[in-house]
Amino acid sequence: MKYFYTLILFLPVCANAFSQKNNFEIRAGVGYLSDAHFAEAISNGVNDFFINIFSYHDFKITTNGVYCGDVLLSLKNKKIQLGVSYSYEKLSITEYDSYTRNFKRDVTTVMPEFFYNLFVEQKSRLYTGAAMGIKFSNYSGKTDKSTETKFAYHFTWVGFSYGNHVKAFGEFGFGAKGLLRAGVAFSF
Repeated sequence: MKYFYTLILFLPVCANAFSQKNNFEIRAGVGYLSDAHFAEAISNGVNDFFINIFSYHDFKITTNGVYCGDVLLSLKNKKIQLGVSYSYEKLSITEYDSYTRNFKRDVTTVMPEFFYNLFVEQKSRLYTGAAMGIKFSNYSGKTDKSTETKFAYHFTWVGFSYGNHVKAFGEFGFGAKGLLRAGVAFSF
């Protein structure tokens, strides 16, 4: 984790030295309803359906959202941006039946990403994109712990940003960064 923060602090300095006219962009945002959240809800929902036939079973999933950071580079063709994305989400799952069980799931993803700008003006941009990479999940409960590494993805169906050097952005998509995502971007 400390390497990620060092990279985020070091990249703007390098980009500022080598870039011309806002070729480099750093985004920070929060998403909600990620694919991991959906998977937990569907898995527990199916279990509830079958278990509730014979006994009582319920669940609750809470999250503070998916925290995301993107580092993007615009190519000569301003319609194309390439970059790297990092996201983190912590899910708390509580199952209720004859007794209460609590589980935690920490999900971290690292993905290279591609954005295509459908519409580019001086202050606004409409875009779509895709990212694919690696997802690291850590499960922990009262007695059991496990880790797994899986394929990660995120598809931005439509995104919009507004501003010059400091921009606000909002996205609608599906995957590791959430169904809805919003945040701030800084261009260098």
